[in-house]
Amino acid sequence: MLWFVLWTVMVVGWLVGVFFGLRWLGRKAVALGRELTVLADAAEKLAAVAASQPAPPPLPPVAVGGDGTEPAARVEEQREAREARREKRRQAHAKRYAEWDILAGRAG
Repeated sequence: MLWFVLWTVMVVGWLVGVFFGLRWLGRKAVALGRELTVLADAAEKLAAVAASQPAPPPLPPVAVGGDGTEPAARVEEQREAREARREKRRQAHAKRYAEWDILAGRAG
């Protein structure tokens, strides 16, 4: 008898839970349908406004720097500057290592 009552309460509770869950889901579906209707109306209005506007003028062509010698020269300048920075750094390191060798008594 106790099992019958227990299972009956569990089944009735499950059915009540399913009822409320489906009711919630149905209300959300109706709300979604309403919002989609509003969205469709807004899309129709936007399409009407876009159709009434004249087409924008085409963009002017963009001039891309001549025969290509200017970018090549700039790249070469950047390479030379980078190599100069590397050489300066190498000289500074060599000087620093020489000073450390003198301090450590390994000079000569």
